[in-house]
Amino acid sequence: MDNKTVFIGPVGLKNKMTQLMEFTHGDGGQNRYDNMEEKYNIEFVELKNEETYTTNEFKITAYSLDHGRCKLVNGYLLEKEDKVLSYACDTTICENFYTMCGLSDYMIADVTKLNTTEMHMGLEDYKKMSNQYKDCAFYAVHRTEYDISGIDTVKFPNDGDILEI
Repeated sequence: MDNKTVFIGPVGLKNKMTQLMEFTHGDGGQNRYDNMEEKYNIEFVELKNEETYTTNEFKITAYSLDHGRCKLVNGYLLEKEDKVLSYACDTTICENFYTMCGLSDYMIADVTKLNTTEMHMGLEDYKKMSNQYKDCAFYAVHRTEYDISGIDTVKFPNDGDILEI
């Protein structure tokens, strides 16, 4: 059995990882990280918008998100049996975010502040979406301190919490 570590991300992932390795371990010779996959038993999977990667356990679909001037930010839909979980990392409101909500049983999203900015989802808009997509359970992570009292349509897990699906 091949026990490769698989890195899934947007197009350009392998190049960014190579640059990171060169930056943090710059003591090697030129081309030290050529053939990185073979040397370190890893695999890079670079997904474009709505491309899918399937493992023995999951079907993973990438959705391009909007993080202001930062490009190549993906969110991911994970499907297993009859459950669909989405994770939307740093993003503002965008069409693919709505698409992911509509397809999901669970949405985990970075909800950084109270109000939405050009780069980050805000709690006020996230609450509206949780009311719009009633068949989806909404979880807010990667957030600053804001008042969450009285909000029953969004869950606010703490670091280390485990979500059972």
